[in-house]
Amino acid sequence: MAQHRPAPAHLRRCFGRRRPASLRRPLPPLLFAAALGCGLAEDPASEALRYDLLASLPAAVRECDGTVLDVGSQPAREALLSGFSWNERSGEESFAWSVGPRSEVRTTVLVPRPMRLRGRALAWAPPGAPPTLRQTVSPTLISPAGSIVTALGPISLVPGAGFEDFELEVDAAALGAGANRLVFGYSFTRHSFEPDAERDLAVGWSAVRLEDDSCDPSAAASWSVDGGEGEGAGGAAERGILRLGRGERVAWPLELRRGDRLVIERVDQRAVDALVVAIVALEPGRLPESPDGGSVGEAIVLPEIIGPQRRVEIALPVRAGRWAPHRLMLAPRGGGVVLRAARIVGSS
Repeated sequence: MAQHRPAPAHLRRCFGRRRPASLRRPLPPLLFAAALGCGLAEDPASEALRYDLLASLPAAVRECDGTVLDVGSQPAREALLSGFSWNERSGEESFAWSVGPRSEVRTTVLVPRPMRLRGRALAWAPPGAPPTLRQTVSPTLISPAGSIVTALGPISLVPGAGFEDFELEVDAAALGAGANRLVFGYSFTRHSFEPDAERDLAVGWSAVRLEDDSCDPSAAASWSVDGGEGEGAGGAAERGILRLGRGERVAWPLELRRGDRLVIERVDQRAVDALVVAIVALEPGRLPESPDGGSVGEAIVLPEIIGPQRRVEIALPVRAGRWAPHRLMLAPRGGGVVLRAARIVGSS
């Protein structure tokens, strides 16, 4: 649960109106406290600055809240949980064949809302297949806790027709905050006759996307500072303000360890219910502490920040005693949010 207490004097000097010039300039990504800290020697028992998140915006990714997978590319592998073969290419299209009767994908959504499941897929054409043969794909969406199981679709693909696009509506009630699982079941599989490739194939997947049309990916990719565009991440860092709009989220790649905390000096919310915070472990054996232990690449959602607040502090459930790679994600629930002086701190 978020804790609230006045900022120490030395941090008020760092993040108040009279910040040093070094903190008003954007810094290279993933700098540690030695580069970002200020005046901590005056108070040895105080918190040590790990990251100034707004100064580290060049290392962050701002995107629409949802999942966009270029299946067949290496970055997508983190979300392909089971039932997929190796990466392949067909002309300009990258893809991966399904293996076995089902395939499972992780879809991360921090703020559940009505969305659309879109994709691009190729049905395996068995030799001598009749022209009336169809591959029926049955998608099932499973919420993070497994308490909600929703059947979607079905999706009908024509073997031999090449890559086909599909689209399905997804109700907000079918989603949970965090790592949802999308399971694709296949009406039939056929053994691959390639030498040394004993694979039961059904569908070649090129793209899987769970997205909300209210968020414009091109707009989410650019930073908005004080309501203006075009100043880039540097402008956000200089002013110490980050604005996030409806359907957006921002993610920082960070090196964290046990005892680190997220501190935001001020949260201003307009037409927004809450700010959702999540953390993802990117290394085996360094999973966040959670009721189920989590898994690598799985978003663990933390207590929400509700309503406008000053000095919000959230303990990050990092298990690692040494520095380990994580991803910190923030997303507004509702219309938008303005963050001021957001940072990661730890014990000095």
